[in-house]
This record gives sequence, C-alpha cells and structure tokens, in this order.
Amino acid sequence: MKNFVWLGALLLLGGCATSPITLEEKNSGSTVTLSPGEKFSLSLAANPTTGYTWETAVPPDDHICKNTASHYQCHNQNNKIVGAGGIQHYSFSAIAPGKTKLKLLYRRNWETDIPPAKTFDLDIVVK
Repeated sequence: MKNFVWLGALLLLGGCATSPITLEEKNSGSTVTLSPGEKFSLSLAANPTTGYTWETAVPPDDHICKNTASHYQCHNQNNKIVGAGGIQHYSFSAIAPGKTKLKLLYRRNWETDIPPAKTFDLDIVVK
C-alpha cells in the first residue's frame, strides 16, 4: 500500500511541473515573464520560397534573454515545392533579471522601402 501512495505522490508532483512556454504570431504585442534559466519558444508562419523571411529588427539584450536556436521547418518535408510555406522556430533562454524587447519583421530583404508584411513584438521580463 505504501508503494501506491508514493507512486501517487510522484505522479501528482510530476503533473505540477510547468510546461515550456510556446508563443505564436497571435502573441505579438504581449509580455512574457520568466525566471532565470526558464525557456520559451516562438513559432511563426513563414514562406522563404517567396522571398519572405523573419528578420530581427530589435534583438533582446543577450545579458537578459538569449536566442539559443533557430530553424525553419517546411510543411511539406518530402517535396519542398516553391510556394510551400512552413514555420520558423526560435528558442530563447532567460539569463538574468531585467527587461528587454524582441522585434521581428516579416519581409523581403531587398524591399527596404516597403513596410514589412508583418511584425512581431514581444516584451520580455526576467524576474
């Protein structure tokens, strides 16, 4: 009987663990609050086959929050068709207490005189 009580307690505690924070385009304009060492990911629709990519306009202060990884995932992995979109993934890790910002622009890098098609803004607070 004691083993079942311990197993139940372990399962209960395991269920209390916080899930990684995942942000998407709909979270633009919001604030994410983290503790040092905590991580979050950002997934944004993208279509580099049409020339549009996400570029960093304002990077976060890497003493507060650091971009640890970035990769693009095509929706159609087997046959990368021109015009087929996908998802741009970013991973970040909170480093030390402070406040910083992240701003990304979705645009064609040669169209500097045209406003970006989309922007993503995020306030980052590490406590």
